[in-house]
Amino acid sequence: MSAGHTEPLHPKRQDPLTPLERDLWRLGMVAQETQILTRGLKHYGNTATPLNGDLLFSVTNQALITIVKFLEVWHATKQHAKSDSRVSRRRRALQPIIDRIEVWKGLRLFRNSTLAHPYLTRDGKLIEPNMIIRHHGVPFNNAEILLLLQLINFAVLGFISGFEDEFLAIWPLVDGDLVDRDLKVVDPAPGIHHESEIDPELRKVLAVAGASLKAQGLTISAWLSSDFQSRLNPQWKPDAV
Repeated sequence: MSAGHTEPLHPKRQDPLTPLERDLWRLGMVAQETQILTRGLKHYGNTATPLNGDLLFSVTNQALITIVKFLEVWHATKQHAKSDSRVSRRRRALQPIIDRIEVWKGLRLFRNSTLAHPYLTRDGKLIEPNMIIRHHGVPFNNAEILLLLQLINFAVLGFISGFEDEFLAIWPLVDGDLVDRDLKVVDPAPGIHHESEIDPELRKVLAVAGASLKAQGLTISAWLSSDFQSRLNPQWKPDAV
C-alpha cells in the first residue's frame, strides 16, 4: 500500500470513522463477501450434489479465509465493550454463533500457515496442510461451509442491529457507492483483456524465460516436466483427508 493511501471518510461528516464505525464497516464488508460465497455455493442447489473438485477447492479456501476474517473483526469489537454497553450486550447474546463456528479449532492455524502464508508455522517450521485438517479440525464439507457463512451473516446482522443509525450512515462505504462511483470498468492493465490473449502472452513470457535459462546453460527436464504435471493434478478427495 502506498504511503499516500487515505482511509474512506464518513459519508456525511466527511471526517475519519470512529473506532466503532471502523469495525461496523469491516463487519459489513465481511457480510458482503459471505453473501457472494453463499450465493455461489447455493447456485448448485442440493449441498449433497457433487461439485467440481477444483472449483470446490478454490471456493472452500476462500470461504475459510473469510470465516477467519470475520472472527478477527468480531474479536476486535470487544475493545468497545467498556465504553459502549450495546457492544457487550450484543456480543454476549450472539456468543452461541461464535461458539459454533469455533468448534473448528484449526481454522486460524490453517489460514495463517496454508491459505495466507507458505506452509510455515510461526516459528518457521514446515507444516503439512492435511495434518492441520486431520489433527486440528478444519471444515471442508460443502454443507458445513454454507452453514458457517450463513451464521456469520446472522451474527453481523445481530450486531449491527444495535447500531442501526451508525451503520446505515456508513453503508455507502460498504456498498461502494461513494468509493467507486466514478469507476465504471476496472482497467485490467497491466494485465490482458481477453481470454484469446492468454496463449500469446503465455508464449511470449515463457519464450523470454526459456532464453534466459538457455543463456545461463540451464535446462528443464522433459521427463520431470511431464511427471511434475501429473503429480500436481491428483483427484482431490476432501473426505480422504
